[in-house]
Amino acid sequence: MKQIDRTYPTQSGIKTLYTGSDESFLEKMYLLMDDVTQMEDNFKKFKVKASPMFSLEQMATAPLQVQLLQGLITIGKCKNILEIGTFVGSTTLHFLSAAGESGKVTTIEKFDQFAEIAKDNFAQNKGGDRVELLCGDAKDIIPKLKGRTFDFIYLDGDKGNYNQYFTLLEPLMKKGGMLIADDCFFHGDIFHNPPATEKGKGVLEFLHMVKDNKNYHKTFIPLFNGVLVLVKK
Repeated sequence: MKQIDRTYPTQSGIKTLYTGSDESFLEKMYLLMDDVTQMEDNFKKFKVKASPMFSLEQMATAPLQVQLLQGLITIGKCKNILEIGTFVGSTTLHFLSAAGESGKVTTIEKFDQFAEIAKDNFAQNKGGDRVELLCGDAKDIIPKLKGRTFDFIYLDGDKGNYNQYFTLLEPLMKKGGMLIADDCFFHGDIFHNPPATEKGKGVLEFLHMVKDNKNYHKTFIPLFNGVLVLVKK
C-alpha cells in the first residue's frame, strides 16, 4: 500500500471492512464524529447573525475545522490571538471561548458590511468585549500592530495576498506560536501551472515561501480546502 492510499478515511485502503456505499460511509463517519465530540452543538453555542449576502454554511469556518482550531488553541495555551478575515465573527467567538477568560482576539475585516454585523455579534455574546475588531485592508493594518506579539494567528483573508500577509505577520509571531492558513488547496487551482486565478497564484506563492522557510515546523492537514499549520521554532 502506498502512503497516498492512507491519506483519507474514505479511501479503499482504509475502509476495507466497510460493505456499504461511499456516500453512506461519509454520512456515518460525520455522524460518529459529531456524536463523540458534539461539534455541531458547539458550533451553535453563540448567537450569531448571518450576512444577507452569504449564509454561515457558505462562508463561516465549518464545525469540524472550528473544533480543530479550538483544540490547537487549547493545546498551545494560546491567549493572544490574531485573525485575518473576520466575516461575521462566528469563528472569532469560538477562538475566544477556547482561549478562556484571560484570552483576547484581535480580528481584521476588510469589508464594512461584514464588520458591522460582526460588531453586533460580539456585543450579543459573553466575552465579546475582549475582541478588538479592526476594519480595513489587512496589508495596511498589520504593520500598525508592530511591537505586539501573538501566540495564535489564523490567516483566512484575501488569498491573493497570502504571500504578503505572511511576510508582514512573521515579526508578530511568538516563538512556539502557531500560524494556521486556511484554504491552502484553493479549490485545486494551485495545481495548475500557472494557477488560473490571482487568489490561487497568491496561495501558491505563499506555499513556496513556506517551503523554503526553516523557521517553522509545518503540518498540512487535508481538511476541507486544505489547512496548513506552522509552529515557529
